[in-house]
Amino acid sequence: MFACEHSGVAPDIMLMAKALGSGIPMSAVIARAEIFDDFAPGSVVSTYAGYTIGCAVANKVLDIFKEDDLVNKCAETGKYLEGTVEKFRQNHPSVGSYSVKGLYLGIEFVRDRKTKEPAVNETLELVDNMCKAGLLAGINGYYNNRISFIPPINIINADIDEIFKIMNRLTGDIEAKYNII
Repeated sequence: MFACEHSGVAPDIMLMAKALGSGIPMSAVIARAEIFDDFAPGSVVSTYAGYTIGCAVANKVLDIFKEDDLVNKCAETGKYLEGTVEKFRQNHPSVGSYSVKGLYLGIEFVRDRKTKEPAVNETLELVDNMCKAGLLAGINGYYNNRISFIPPINIINADIDEIFKIMNRLTGDIEAKYNII
């Protein structure tokens, strides 16, 4: 369920928010019992933690995760996503590298795979074209030549296919315009 679990890391303290409340402001602090033993009552509080409605919603969200087996479904869909993006990389010389963890995807765009020259302007134009086509992605990376997708956890393979159908077309257009071969 948590990113740290992909690396075998067991954090002393973990903070959660956003999706935990499914739109209702909510946060949580999770720690090993021996750490919380040293905390005074009320020492871990915030505006978005511990209020009745937020707790009720968070408990229901966690119930849904368990009942619908969302962690395993995300892992399965993530494997499909990884296979899809690998095919995308093979077909597009502008893709320098990519990374996938569950459903989180980052794709780095380059002008040349050998030199790894960042495709900064090309990436900005690609993301703008994606937005016009109804796909939202964040621009990041040291050179702003990396895009990231963080889709909803209930995305299905057909949605991924549709995303990459659009991505293939738009990336091909950018590669042709900027002569990336």
